[in-house]
Amino acid sequence: MGSQPRHFQNGWLVPVRRLMTTVALWLRSLPPPWGYAIGGAASVGLTGSTAGLVIGLRVNVPTAPFAVVELGLPATVLGAVVGLAVGGVVTLARRVGTRRP
Repeated sequence: MGSQPRHFQNGWLVPVRRLMTTVALWLRSLPPPWGYAIGGAASVGLTGSTAGLVIGLRVNVPTAPFAVVELGLPATVLGAVVGLAVGGVVTLARRVGTRRP
C-alpha cells in the first residue's frame, strides 16, 4: 500500500474507484452485444455532448444546452447501434472460432 498515492488510500477517489470497478464488472457480465452497445453509447454520446457544448458556447451561449442535446442524442444512438453491431460480430466470431470439426 505504500506505493500507491495517498489519495487512493484514504481519500475521495476510493469510492469512485470502487464504483468504476462495479460498473466494469457489470459490463463484463452482460452478453457482448449489449456490453458493446452500452460502451459505445456512453463514449460516443459523451463525445457528441462535449462537442455540442463547445460549439454551442462558441456560437450562442443562451442556446448551448440545446446544442448539447442536438449533438449528444444522435451521437448516443449512433454509438449504441455501432456498438451493438460490433458486439454481434464479436459474438459470431467467438462462436465460429470455437467450432472444431
